[in-house]
Amino acid sequence: MHVLWPIVAVLAAGARETVYEYDVAVGPAARELEIEARIPRAASGCFEVGEGLETYVAAAEVKEGGRWRPIERTNRCFDVPGGKSVPIRYRFQLAEAAAAASADRRRRRVYEDRGGFFAPPTMFLLRPAAFAEGRYRLKVETPRGLHFVTGLERAGGNTYEGRIEFMDGMPYAVITPDEPSKLRVRGGEIEWVTMPGDLSVPRDAVARWIQTSAEAVAGYFGAFPVPRVAVIVVPPGGTSGGGGGSTMGFGGAAIRIGVRRNVADGTDWVLVHEMVHLALPNLGPDERWLEEGLSTYVEPIARARAGQLTPAQVWGSFVRYMPQGLPPPTEGEANPSAERRQRWGRTYWGGALYWLLADIELLEQTRGRVGLDDVLAAVRREGGDIRVRWDVGELFASAERTAGVPVLRDVHARPVLVPGVDELEAVWRRLGIRRTRDAVELDDEAPLAWIRRRITTGAGATR
Repeated sequence: MHVLWPIVAVLAAGARETVYEYDVAVGPAARELEIEARIPRAASGCFEVGEGLETYVAAAEVKEGGRWRPIERTNRCFDVPGGKSVPIRYRFQLAEAAAAASADRRRRRVYEDRGGFFAPPTMFLLRPAAFAEGRYRLKVETPRGLHFVTGLERAGGNTYEGRIEFMDGMPYAVITPDEPSKLRVRGGEIEWVTMPGDLSVPRDAVARWIQTSAEAVAGYFGAFPVPRVAVIVVPPGGTSGGGGGSTMGFGGAAIRIGVRRNVADGTDWVLVHEMVHLALPNLGPDERWLEEGLSTYVEPIARARAGQLTPAQVWGSFVRYMPQGLPPPTEGEANPSAERRQRWGRTYWGGALYWLLADIELLEQTRGRVGLDDVLAAVRREGGDIRVRWDVGELFASAERTAGVPVLRDVHARPVLVPGVDELEAVWRRLGIRRTRDAVELDDEAPLAWIRRRITTGAGATR
């Protein structure tokens, strides 16, 4: 990242709420970030940056009695005096941190990619180590020829704001020479930027890929899940993403996505998968299977409703892959690689199976009045998206207010299709899905064929 970042913490004018206001200035070569901050009166004690990055904080000082003095550090903890509002300043050695973290970027998430820098602000902002209440305000200044792009919620211009408790998980940010572009979709805006390198496909093809992916997601949910998302596009061969994708929230939303060869022909599915993640609140590590399962389930359905897939393709993929989400016939797998595949399958396809069963039962119990898409649209209207944390019980309560039945809670409380295979085959038969040698055939005379059609077309079928 070639940027200088100004950061300052102050009390909000005319308000009681505590505000940490930061000013960050990005240097011409992004070797360092120069950071100033005013720490509010309510804060005290240990402050920290991203794990393992404290050694790249240089010349940290606090101003007391009109004079600057060094801030002491013990392990990860920078000892900022409490009891009064104090200015602090320090430098963050971004280039050195990126070089050192290159072998461990999954944990530290700060690195350089062909002249662009990638790091969530969580990595370099000194913040309370213990839980604190209030807000932060972040202002970022970049030199000519460099741009700062982040998923943080914008407060105007180059200033961003959010809840202080979300500072431990801020969404992605980059400093790049590429000028950001904006796309509109129903209910939201996408600000996208590329990391340095050869995209391998024309830029207008990348823009169409982002637009059509966003429109498919907005079509399923009735509107785009968040008002604004930053999409960081990584060219092939880059260190900051490869050909996959990942999504981060808390006080904003950002997606990191790699360019693959099939972007230009409209068959790529990964970005739709990542955009579906925007629609669900952060539910915590124990419910990751629900988050990944929802994206796995909704992605092909959203694409079918947008005309990018046929219903037979959707159900053919479900029939082929959902058995990977079933519990194993025996506990305890001796082969470590098989155990990893099993965990992956239970997370992604086991989660997708949960949402399929919930969708079917919602439509059955409400006689077609409410499906999963209706429930999730209501969750969005109630403020439940990736920008916030919810307990899974809040998700269930929202669904029950919309549907009038506790389907999500009930399906969550029971083992999904144990022991599995025969029960799953019965689901396919009831939906009117028959295996053929190479694909599937759809039977419109099956008992739940109307539900199958409703899921893949969004049409208001009732029974």
